[in-house]
Amino acid sequence: MPRNGSPNDRLFVIGGSAGAIEALRQLLSALPRSFPSPILVVIHTPLDSPGQLSYVFQRDSKLVVRPATDGVHMKPGTVYVAPPNYHLTVRDGHIRLVTGPVENRHRPAIDPLFRSAAREYGSAAAGIVLSGYLDDGSIGLWSIKEAGGITVVQDPDDAIVPDMPRNALERVQPDHIVPIRELATLMVSIATEPMPVSSLEQETPMATNNEHAGNTSVFTCPECHGTLWEADEGGTLRFRCRVGHAFTADTMLQDQSLDVERALWAALRVLEENAELSHRMASRSRKSGRHHAHQLYANRSEESRRNAMVLRELLTRGMRQEPQP
Repeated sequence: MPRNGSPNDRLFVIGGSAGAIEALRQLLSALPRSFPSPILVVIHTPLDSPGQLSYVFQRDSKLVVRPATDGVHMKPGTVYVAPPNYHLTVRDGHIRLVTGPVENRHRPAIDPLFRSAAREYGSAAAGIVLSGYLDDGSIGLWSIKEAGGITVVQDPDDAIVPDMPRNALERVQPDHIVPIRELATLMVSIATEPMPVSSLEQETPMATNNEHAGNTSVFTCPECHGTLWEADEGGTLRFRCRVGHAFTADTMLQDQSLDVERALWAALRVLEENAELSHRMASRSRKSGRHHAHQLYANRSEESRRNAMVLRELLTRGMRQEPQP
C-alpha cells in the first residue's frame, strides 16, 4: 500500500450525481497542470450511456482526462472517469473495473470506489462528495475518515442538488466543507502536504458476494427479492443481500415509494379497462334482451369507473402526467 509519506502517494476520489458534471467542469478547469496526484471520478450514469464524460471534462481541464480502463497503473496528474455499467475501484495502485451488483441502484456507484480507496490508501486517501440526490457516497466517505484519510464535501448551499453533500455532512462530519470555486485550491494544498506515515493495516469492509455483516432484516431486496442483512455503518443504515445488491435506508425508501406508485398506476389501468369492458358487455346484454346481465355489467362498469376516478385523482394530484416506467 502506498503510504510512505510522499505527497505524490495521495489519491483523490470524487463522487457525484445530478449537478456534479457542472461542478466537475468548474473544478477541473481550475486545477493546475502540475497537480501531483491521480484523481478517480464516479458520476452516476445510465447503463446505456455512451460513456463520453471523460471527453466532456477534457475540454475544460489542463490535466489529462481518460476513461478508466481495467488494470491501468494510475499516473499523477491524470483524471480517470468511471465508464457506464462498471464499478470503479483501486487495487495495488491499479484501476479495477468490476461488473458487480448495483449499489444504491447505480453501477458505477460511489461507495465501492471510496471503500477501495480507504482500504488501499488509508490516510493517503482523500474523498470528495459533490452534488447529487440521496446519499450514495456517505458510507464510502465514512470509510475514508475511519481509515485516517481526508474527507471533503461540497457546500450544500453551493450544490445544484444538495442531498448528497448534506447527507455526507450530517453523517461523516467531514474535514472540509467548501464551494466548488474553492475546491481546487484546497486539493492543491492537500496534494502538496507531506503525509504522516500510516500504520493502518486493517481492511475497510468491501462488498463481496459473501458479505452478511449485521442482522437479518424483515425486508427483501428490491432487485432480486432475496433476504437483506442490515448493518449500521457510521450512523447510516445499510442493507445488503446475498447476491451483493446494496442500499442505504434512503434508497430503500425511494425504491419502495416507486414500487407503490407503479402498482397504483397498474391498478388504475386495470380499473379503467374493467370499466370499459363491463360497459361493452352491458351494451351487448341490453341489445340481446338479457336485462339481468345488463344490470350486473352496468353496475360493475360504474363501480370500476368511480374507483378509477378516485385513484386517478390521488395519483395526479400535483402531477401533470403519468410517469414513464
